[in-house]
Amino acid sequence: AAVEEAETDSSIYFLLLQEPWTSTEGYPPESNLFYLFTASNTNTKCATYIRKHANLKPKHHYTHDNFIVSITVEIQTKKTQILNIYSPGRSGPFAQIASTIQTLDNCLVMGDFNCHHQMWYGVNSHEYRNNIRADRANGAR
Repeated sequence: AAVEEAETDSSIYFLLLQEPWTSTEGYPPESNLFYLFTASNTNTKCATYIRKHANLKPKHHYTHDNFIVSITVEIQTKKTQILNIYSPGRSGPFAQIASTIQTLDNCLVMGDFNCHHQMWYGVNSHEYRNNIRADRANGAR
């Protein structure tokens, strides 16, 4: 649904999904209006869609395992790196390689880092909801 919605809105140039829906063969949905870049050929944990636009010129930069994909686009002749990251199940896998990631001067990093706050996990769901309400009351978003 996210890909279909992005196709109908011409102001959307980039769509970065973590844990995208995949077919039974393990592929995220293709699009006629977007280039699709994935971290791996199957069972990818992130999919990056770049609108097919003459001014963007997307190029695959690198991937790591099945949970990081890096794309370079040219925006007004300036190269910008787009990193799409999914840290599987917990923050550890990404934290272990974070210091090894090489970025360009212009870089956009987005993802699901699974960096959950320890206070969010009470003994039961009632405590969990109360902790989130308390975080929001204190300005957390």
